[in-house]
Amino acid sequence: MTTHLFIPDTQVRPGVNTDHIKAAGKLIVKRKPDVIVVAGDWWDFPSLSSHTSSSKIAYEHKSYVADLMAGIGAMELLLKPLEQYNNKRRKNKEKLYKPRLVFTMGNHEFRRDRVLEQQPILIGALSDPVDYLYDIGFEVYPYKQRVVIDGISYCHLCPQTRSAGAVERAHLIMSKRNSSWTVGHSQILDYFVSPHTPRLQCLIAGAFYTHDEGYKAGSNDHWRGLIYKNNVVDGTYDPEFLSIDTLTNQYL
Repeated sequence: MTTHLFIPDTQVRPGVNTDHIKAAGKLIVKRKPDVIVVAGDWWDFPSLSSHTSSSKIAYEHKSYVADLMAGIGAMELLLKPLEQYNNKRRKNKEKLYKPRLVFTMGNHEFRRDRVLEQQPILIGALSDPVDYLYDIGFEVYPYKQRVVIDGISYCHLCPQTRSAGAVERAHLIMSKRNSSWTVGHSQILDYFVSPHTPRLQCLIAGAFYTHDEGYKAGSNDHWRGLIYKNNVVDGTYDPEFLSIDTLTNQYL
């Protein structure tokens, strides 16, 4: 049996609060999950929004750099306690803690690929966040490609089979895939457990941020937090739903 920490979408951009990410870093060192899965949409990349005209994107390279660095800075906050912990262990010649780090690319990270397809002249000008993630030890899986870990399929979203969209409810994922899945993307907390054996568990959790999104005016009261999975084996687990308030109260 193993333990997994699932980190939903953070949608980091310049100026947003990241204290909860710092708290998550402290939780990692305290509880030492075997696997850490980042759902994707870690970066928000507003400079590459499809709502911005292509011609305007070409003149916002500096904004892209700011967006990229905001996400990198937040990732450094997340992993800093782990780095400090291992530095101390290394100094004392003790065993290091090395969790498996997994990142499933989201649609916000995919914005860069879409822009480069539209404007090949920018190839080489927009640094790839994947390069950074590889450098710091993550396994990286492309947008809409799942990775199966201990019987659980992780992906940014569960793709529809006959359209470009996502399966947006947990019970529908189970009925369509007949396996355990955990995804982000949708700003909800939706959890479904099969009523029969083998026990299958499907989960959608798409928000680990404190800021509100302007486009969701009037509907920003959704659940936000992390999911810690205990006793993971063959697609089953005991979930802990840790809201941002709970997390920050315990670790800040």
